[in-house]
Amino acid sequence: MPARALLLLPIALGLATPTLAQTAQDMEAWTPTATALRANAAGISLPQTVGGLSLTKSGEASNGGRAVDNYAQYLSQDGAVQATFYVYMPTYADASLAAYMTDKAIMERFGAKTRRTAYQSAPVDGLPQRAIRAVYDDAADGALTTAAGFVHAGRWIVKIRVTGPTDQRDAVLAGLDAMLANLQVDNPAGLQATAPARFGACPAA
Repeated sequence: MPARALLLLPIALGLATPTLAQTAQDMEAWTPTATALRANAAGISLPQTVGGLSLTKSGEASNGGRAVDNYAQYLSQDGAVQATFYVYMPTYADASLAAYMTDKAIMERFGAKTRRTAYQSAPVDGLPQRAIRAVYDDAADGALTTAAGFVHAGRWIVKIRVTGPTDQRDAVLAGLDAMLANLQVDNPAGLQATAPARFGACPAA
């Protein structure tokens, strides 16, 4: 794997940190089971090993241990593909808005060579159009492929970022798709249908 790609991976995965919410009871952010990791407050789970990626770390960024801004990090066996699984409660939950803001940040940060090659709705937990799936090729002057998924479940947003070197594009996409396919929620009725936001140009004054 090129040294340049290794250096850029933490930057890619650190984009668009979720906004902290102000209300939630203090509690442990995550509960591990024999095979899965569960965000307790949200009632959302993901396998500890999924799509060729394995859990390496989990925690929260919430002030006062509120468990409303949680993350889990996954790695491929060779460490070349990295993923972050965020579960957070924003002031206003909207998967299409979260996807739009992340899209904007990726396109601005990774330069003119970055190509958005997928940006559409995807299924979650067997339900159609419950996620937005985005793929970006030739990021960081061609060094990286990065992909993202966004889900709105009740008051919560799930954001998945998977990034790796361009020559491991298939592994990046396999990781994202497996995470979306294996995401479990306690209340499937809370999964909101979503689609990419489309914003037209402002009319001339």
